[in-house]
Amino acid sequence: MTEETPTSTRSTSVTRRYRFERARADQIPRIVEIARQLRLRSPEDSHSRESFLVSGFEQETYERLIHHAEHFWVALERQPDGSDHLAGFLVAYASTSKLAAPWVRTYLIQRYAVPTVIVKQIAVAPEARRRGLARRLYENLLHQTREQRVAAAIVLDPPNRPSEALHRRLGFKRVYDHVPADGFPRALYVRESACEEKTLAQQYEMANLLYMHEDQLNWNKLRSLLWVTAALFSVFGFLWQQGQRAIPGLPADYGFFALLGLCLLGLLISIGYAIAIHSGVRYLMNRKNSVCDIEDRMRGVHTVALSQRKAPTAYVLQSLPIALGLLWAAAILGILFLKRG
Repeated sequence: MTEETPTSTRSTSVTRRYRFERARADQIPRIVEIARQLRLRSPEDSHSRESFLVSGFEQETYERLIHHAEHFWVALERQPDGSDHLAGFLVAYASTSKLAAPWVRTYLIQRYAVPTVIVKQIAVAPEARRRGLARRLYENLLHQTREQRVAAAIVLDPPNRPSEALHRRLGFKRVYDHVPADGFPRALYVRESACEEKTLAQQYEMANLLYMHEDQLNWNKLRSLLWVTAALFSVFGFLWQQGQRAIPGLPADYGFFALLGLCLLGLLISIGYAIAIHSGVRYLMNRKNSVCDIEDRMRGVHTVALSQRKAPTAYVLQSLPIALGLLWAAAILGILFLKRG
């Protein structure tokens, strides 16, 4: 794979040619040289560097990676004399591989059913910096793994800001933080595959529709309860007026029993709606969590669920039926008190 990358220095414009190929055993000494130049020997050492490596790999490790890592790419820069100079490399392997760090492998296997490609190291020689080579190495990998999810663990302390910025520009999303045994806290960044992004978009649309449907259904339940309650209160007012006078042919206590029965009916209806709305709200929360989970896995997508994750509507939906039920219970107690008096 050959790619032209134009760079400019002041008034001149130079076209540099990079070729990406699988690493070979004879290239290991140069790979080790680059790794040693970027290796972080102490946290204080990070202040004098734009980027660094914390993995202390030696020649034996890279020789093993050539045979066992699914992706071990080197970037060869064409020199004026026609020779190729190794300017950077990238190492990646599957999340099911024994090469993966246990905490990374455990998280990815538990969260995703399909294996993920883990980028272990990406390094560019100091003299080849600021030419976009790290991005080119990544784009080469993403082209090779376009149907797969890609993940990378980035050191947080000391901060590796160039690496974080690069991964964000490439569409990676921070999903998990962890402090492994070496004491360097890391953040796991994940980039979904193009195929999975399409599937997630479809799932998101369906989950969002179900969420909005259930939300509307709960409000319809509450609206129905309010209409029924208004009708019952109208009947209550009518019976209260009729109960103040005796009507021939009816028992003297007809008004008392009619009001009491009406209030009991209102209480039972409020309890029934409270249970129905509570169940609906629980289902609504499950739908909302599904939307939020898909949003968290999609890059840069935060709409309905984000704005409503802490919305008070669920409390309103559940509290109104309870308040109406308490009102009917108070009416029952009031009627009994008046009857006793």
